[in-house]
Amino acid sequence: MASSKELKALITLAGKVDPSLQSALLKAQKGTADTTMKLSKLEQVGVKALNATRKAAKATAVGLAALAVSGAALWQLGKEGIETASNLAEVQNVVDVTFADSAKEIDAWSSNLLNSYGLAELAAKKYASTIGAMLKSSGVADDDMRVMSKDLTQLAADMASFYNLDSDEAFNKIRSGISGETEPLKQLGINMSVANMQAFALSKGITKSYSAMSQAEQMTLRYQYLMSVTADAQGDFARTSDSFANQQKLLKENMSQLAATIMTGAVPALAAGAKNLNAMIASVDTETLGSFVTQIVNLAVGLMPIATDLLPVITRLLSSILPPVLELVRVVLPPLTKFLDLVVRVISKIIQIGVDVFKSLFGSGKQQTAVDLGNAQGVLVDNYGKFAQGGFSARPAIFGEAGLEAAIPIKRGNRRSISLLQRTAQLLGVSNRFYGGSFVYSPVINDGDPERLQPILRRHYEDMKRMWQEWQNRGRRLSFG
Repeated sequence: MASSKELKALITLAGKVDPSLQSALLKAQKGTADTTMKLSKLEQVGVKALNATRKAAKATAVGLAALAVSGAALWQLGKEGIETASNLAEVQNVVDVTFADSAKEIDAWSSNLLNSYGLAELAAKKYASTIGAMLKSSGVADDDMRVMSKDLTQLAADMASFYNLDSDEAFNKIRSGISGETEPLKQLGINMSVANMQAFALSKGITKSYSAMSQAEQMTLRYQYLMSVTADAQGDFARTSDSFANQQKLLKENMSQLAATIMTGAVPALAAGAKNLNAMIASVDTETLGSFVTQIVNLAVGLMPIATDLLPVITRLLSSILPPVLELVRVVLPPLTKFLDLVVRVISKIIQIGVDVFKSLFGSGKQQTAVDLGNAQGVLVDNYGKFAQGGFSARPAIFGEAGLEAAIPIKRGNRRSISLLQRTAQLLGVSNRFYGGSFVYSPVINDGDPERLQPILRRHYEDMKRMWQEWQNRGRRLSFG
């Protein structure tokens, strides 16, 4: 909306301002300013509401993401718990068979190694039962086998800590060395060659040659040698349990142990479910199912000749139907396409208006002027841009909220502006002397020669144009009495 100075300039004629016209226009200007202020407040409320919505949406998104991550972590923990609980049930069978009457002792021992050696119950039972089965098959006595199995299991945990290895890798090296392989432990500087074994036996007062020893005696000698040369590594986990690496191992094993404890009760139910599923699959009548599939295949084969006979008929039918259908599509498609294009454009326009309204009400608006807010109001009443060329309005648009008002473009010499100004004067009940009188131009030319007549007419045209402009310029300023 124009400022008060611009409104005064709009109706100033010879420096004189009609009081009633000025009062009416200034009242309209004040009403527009009030509307602009209300829209500005509405815009501020909209901005606050939008910011609050954005914060809520962001918080919701973060919450959902955290929930998804937590759900995935819980799923993985449950899966690992079921696997660990199932493996514990399987390895327990090996412990019971290998250690027989000493199985309960192994159960109690293995459940207390986590804090002192960083080994969970599953790993301890697996290592001890593997070594125990190997020693037992070699003829080592049960009591010696039980002690050696426990010692070598604990040694695997300490060597893993001392050499910064995974406990499985450390155990596999020990198992290889006890069975007579030399290369795996040699990577750690431990040489279990036959010569070293013979020298170690002599140092212990054993005169029997290594080659003459039984398999149980050789394994016992290897065990004694390995325990003697790894004295520095023994107890390393307890000494360095506060280190980051060992605390990581403890955390991993604790999580695994916790998940296994939680899911232990679910394993029997899962086993029963799997058993029922297996029974259901086994009860399927494969002969009947195979017969049914065979009948379907035979039916398809039997229909092939009929389909072959029908194919030419279908081809001829399509050949006769397709041309008129294609012609119909050719005739109908263009107007249909135009109609759809019109619908798309109308919908796009409606969407654009909605976007403009949203931006006007809920945009940041830090640099938006009063004129922009006026435009936003115009959009809301579907009159956006309607009075770009001026006009009259008695309902809210970019003006008209206080009754009938006039919009007059300030364009020098514009006929539309002059016409609106004259009509405004009539509606306000004031006299109008703008462009009063008449303008008569009546040249007389006494010459019938066309060649001489044309430049004369051109000259008179220029004279008439100049006089018209001078007369028009004299009437630029108006006065109302």
